[in-house]
Amino acid sequence: MGSYPKGNTMAARTLNTTWKQFEKLAERYFQKKAPKSVVEELNTLVDKTNDSKFVNALARLLLEPYPNLGDLQIRFAQSEGKSFPDWLNLTDATAKEIQVNPIGVLAFAARCRAEAARDQREANQTETRHKALLNGTPEAELPAAAVEPAEPETLAQRRMRRFMAQLSKLPSRLLLFMAILDGVARYKEVCKADKRAGSSLPVDTGESEAYLNLLWAFKELEQLIQDTTGINLRTEYNVTWYECQWAEKP
Repeated sequence: MGSYPKGNTMAARTLNTTWKQFEKLAERYFQKKAPKSVVEELNTLVDKTNDSKFVNALARLLLEPYPNLGDLQIRFAQSEGKSFPDWLNLTDATAKEIQVNPIGVLAFAARCRAEAARDQREANQTETRHKALLNGTPEAELPAAAVEPAEPETLAQRRMRRFMAQLSKLPSRLLLFMAILDGVARYKEVCKADKRAGSSLPVDTGESEAYLNLLWAFKELEQLIQDTTGINLRTEYNVTWYECQWAEKP
């Protein structure tokens, strides 16, 4: 990949301020009894965002490093009726556009946090059983093991869950960047993705392609952060993901 352009302070403020507005509205949207007005407010914010310098700043930051993308644009997606869709992004080669779904990004962030909490519970249960065994506790009296899923997981499903748990350590604005870069991966067909389909990255499908696109986006984000700030993303957020440990056997 090429080197990323150095961002300026004003662009950074624009990015942070606009995304915080989405986060605040999303908190209301995700409530069990969300006010009916919140979807309209989100759509209004989407319109303002698409007409502002925000998307241009994102394009300069995330698209310009790839000269073969041509006139590809970023647009934020509106609701579909009374609710927002589940997908993170949609790519349209004809319109030369990546649509990113802000509510989908924040929902994905919540799912990542849920996977991290599940990982922690499983680790705590395993540690408790191990200590009990060392203390000579009979098998029948051991604490319950970690609850297994209703159906056996494939390697691809477990890998995606564990990866999402690590991504929970990142601020949601960086997951926004990853969602756009995931769209770039799909547009460029980095993993031979169907660029007409949405990328909701479901945990239960076991699709390796979704993971590989997201992994590519994470690696590109690492380079972005390194180039623009000098910060090592994995060190800064304690992301301990070693993809070689999850490589699929040929």
